[in-house]
Formats: sequence, C-alpha cells, structure tokens
Amino acid sequence: MHNPDTGRLLERILHAVRHDWLYFVVVAELVLISALTGWLLAGVGT
Repeated sequence: MHNPDTGRLLERILHAVRHDWLYFVVVAELVLISALTGWLLAGVGT
C-alpha cells in the first residue's frame, strides 16, 4: 500500500526542514522574489 521509499523520503525532508528551516525559508523567499520579479517584468514588457 504505502511505498517505504516515499515514507523515508518524506521523513528525510521533514528532518531536513526541522534542522534547516532557515535555509528552507531563504530558498522559499528567493523563489517568491524571482517569481514576483518575473511577473513584474512580464507585466512591464507587455
């Protein structure tokens, strides 16, 4: 039913997020900023 590899992967991700939440937040902010920048540039370009 449940793939053990998926569970292990989720466990690893949760473990990484728990320990490196700051890194995760920084990456999320960078992605958000780049997406907003691209959206603004696209809006200005048209």
